[in-house]
Amino acid sequence: MTGYFEESGLVDWAVGVLLAQESGGIVTDWWGRGPEFYEKTGCVIVANPATHTYLIDMLKGAPVKNPA
Repeated sequence: MTGYFEESGLVDWAVGVLLAQESGGIVTDWWGRGPEFYEKTGCVIVANPATHTYLIDMLKGAPVKNPA
């Protein structure tokens, strides 16, 4: 896997997050924040380190979602 981003619910991608982490992938929300944010906002990036940096840069203009 190179990289993936999505805005949806945790149930849709939770297993994929686990598999990616186990294989050395990086998982954050679109703004580089950890699970306490992406589990609530539904905005997730799952990628290898080089692609993750690229996707963060590409999504930097997206409005920040703060979980309630």
